[in-house]
Amino acid sequence: MSIAQGGIKPYQTQYWYFYRLEDVAREHGFSLNTPIKNLSKEQLNLLLYGENFERHKYRTRFGQVREHTEGWEGVIPRMERLYRETESEYSRAEAERYMVTKPCLECQGKRLEAEALAVTIGEKNIFDVSGLPVSQTLAWVTALNRGINPFFPNANN
Repeated sequence: MSIAQGGIKPYQTQYWYFYRLEDVAREHGFSLNTPIKNLSKEQLNLLLYGENFERHKYRTRFGQVREHTEGWEGVIPRMERLYRETESEYSRAEAERYMVTKPCLECQGKRLEAEALAVTIGEKNIFDVSGLPVSQTLAWVTALNRGINPFFPNANN
């Protein structure tokens, strides 16, 4: 399916952005009639993530902080921005139709950097310990206090 055939659902009814995308496509050597699967990796990346765009923050007359972008913002940054800025539950629900929640491939959803997860005491890292019920955490700390070397659990003290 091409962009012109509705390959980017959020843009089907947002004509100004659709026309702006037409200019971007022409500048980068593809057409809105090109099937999305036939776009090069660079063209798809441009389409999804934008190019040479700058964000300018401003305050509306109602005191709300908004962002204006110059250049091609890209589908994903634009959807994220609109989701953050909207006060409309309907608009937020519309944006959520295109969102997927999945854990980070690097940390598996633990929200910690690899270096933090690599530090262990008694074979447990900070994520493992913070996820334990209080009773199990107490048992773990008690075992550490009984003389088990937390840095070398299999070694004799």
